[in-house]
Amino acid sequence: MSLARALKCTRIRRMAADPSKSNPHAGKTSAPSFQIASVATGDIVFVYDGSRSPIKRVKRWINILGQRILAAMRKTDPSPLKRETQKYSHVMLGLGQGLIIHADGKTVAVEIVSDALRYDTRDASRFQIYRRKGITAEQADHIVKPAMRYYHQRYSFFTYFLEAHAEDTTQFCSRLVAHAYREADMPLTTLPDNQVLPMDLYRICQSDAWEDVTALAIANSIPAEIDALIPPVDVEGVGKMSLSELFEKSDAVLLQAANNQKQFIALQYKVARDVMQNEAILAKYVGAQFDRSKQLTLDPNLLDDKDAFRIARVLEQLSTLLELSLLPKIDLLVTNTYLNTANEGENVGLYAGYPPPLAIREMQLNREMIAIFDYLLLADLGLSILLAHRMPHEQFARFRSVSAKYADRFIEALEPIDDVSGYENSDTLFLWVQREGDRDETRKIFARIIAWLKVIAILRKSGSRTK
Repeated sequence: MSLARALKCTRIRRMAADPSKSNPHAGKTSAPSFQIASVATGDIVFVYDGSRSPIKRVKRWINILGQRILAAMRKTDPSPLKRETQKYSHVMLGLGQGLIIHADGKTVAVEIVSDALRYDTRDASRFQIYRRKGITAEQADHIVKPAMRYYHQRYSFFTYFLEAHAEDTTQFCSRLVAHAYREADMPLTTLPDNQVLPMDLYRICQSDAWEDVTALAIANSIPAEIDALIPPVDVEGVGKMSLSELFEKSDAVLLQAANNQKQFIALQYKVARDVMQNEAILAKYVGAQFDRSKQLTLDPNLLDDKDAFRIARVLEQLSTLLELSLLPKIDLLVTNTYLNTANEGENVGLYAGYPPPLAIREMQLNREMIAIFDYLLLADLGLSILLAHRMPHEQFARFRSVSAKYADRFIEALEPIDDVSGYENSDTLFLWVQREGDRDETRKIFARIIAWLKVIAILRKSGSRTK
């Protein structure tokens, strides 16, 4: 036997078609290694739980029997009880990079494939891996994307007995796989996704459009005699390594990369969840602050120290607030993120139950607009109180009962602005306010602020106590 042929026979062990022999060495110290990179994006992995626990054995038996009964009872595509089929209790979808996604009985989870199969343990699962023939990398990506939208969503098989609806974000194993392929315009069956069982998917994978690639996942270790025939390989930064050591190192690197990717997916979900929670909190906060500012505008005597602090902060940054009136679009205030930006032709939330990107952006834009309206009200209020204690004009009479200490505080906080000529042409201001009525009201408030700033500039020049 040639060396090349010996290596090939050693590295890849061709498995029998009988799925019960897919992992004949599970639980033995001499077990071949599982090649996690062999499970490609879009692969369907069928699993028969190998747990020796009596309770799990009973659950496994109920699962298989239940599938047969449910398939026989349904009105669409019923399956005869006597139909022979391989017994699989679970199904997973390959993500590539050594990972799978599956509805694992509690949630939709991403795992390293060998971990999900408990490979090389006493409870190793029996498995088969099927791949759609001729599938392109682009098609495979389109398959896993809708599955990933359900990451961390709750598991529920109860939806099998209900009519599917858009608000339902739960999944079970075969429903998730069927949904992913259907969303990628590659439907596996005419059954509704929530009526698809693992046995249905297995039957589909027996067609000529699919191939069993289970054998690619298994590799024997390099025998000592072959190691002795091949000189050590010089690996930069590591030194000389035997062929078996090189393969082991490669496997370790792939495993670490898969684990890093798994952690990244979990972190991305956590960040997205936290951002959405923060967006909701910010929206409520800005709305509450705006309501308070409107209340103070109607009754300035309600003003307290917290309100005065907010007004002072606005007056400290008044020039920036004025510049916002010249913005051509409010969009400039919202940063593009993976949550609020959609690819062309797409507008679905990053995760199931999340608003679409355009809806998130609209929410952020509305929040920014409300915040600016709020600041304008506070600036108008602060300047009116300031002038009420510096001028006898009756226009400020209703603000005169507000404590003078607040007027003094606002004078100290006010940023000196002597030239406001660039804000006097109202036709160029607040073009980003969409509704005409809102834009007219905003310009009216803004015009008052500009007028008060002119008066304050005159008072300062005349030496009045506005410093």
